[in-house]
Amino acid sequence: MKHKVAVIGAGNVGASALALADAMGSRITVYAKTERRFAALQSVHPRAAFKTGTPEVEDADLVIGAVFAPGSASPKLVTRKKLAGMRRGSALVDVGIDQGGIAETSRQTSHAEPTYVEEGVVHYCVPNMPAACPRTASLALERAVLPYVRKLMNGEMDDDLRSGIAVAEGRLTAA
Repeated sequence: MKHKVAVIGAGNVGASALALADAMGSRITVYAKTERRFAALQSVHPRAAFKTGTPEVEDADLVIGAVFAPGSASPKLVTRKKLAGMRRGSALVDVGIDQGGIAETSRQTSHAEPTYVEEGVVHYCVPNMPAACPRTASLALERAVLPYVRKLMNGEMDDDLRSGIAVAEGRLTAA
């Protein structure tokens, strides 16, 4: 039986969760606010399903909350009712717990006591998860940032880089 994995978020964390779940042969559904990254992810992971809208987690064995909302709290995308509909012993890994988490039942834990059970679902909500494996986290950060550094070195600019500009020509561009 293949495990069912719901990945909520299609950014870097979501893409990494998708890659790992796909390598394990899981049945995966990725949920995102927009379809912007779906084509690129679908080309690498053709067996995964991609959806926008409210995440359907009731059939999932594992939910990965990978939503990043810069400058604000994470949206609560998984209600207590949806979570209660999951199979007992299923798991929720809320990577965005630093910003409040994506589930109504999410609360920060620690590496010393990383899990708790709510509505029969095991929750793992440790803030700054990469701190548990700093070397791997550093290599992942390098892999994510290096393409942008190369573009900047070559004098190139794209929409992703433009969206990160905070000061241009001595003026604040984002508040």
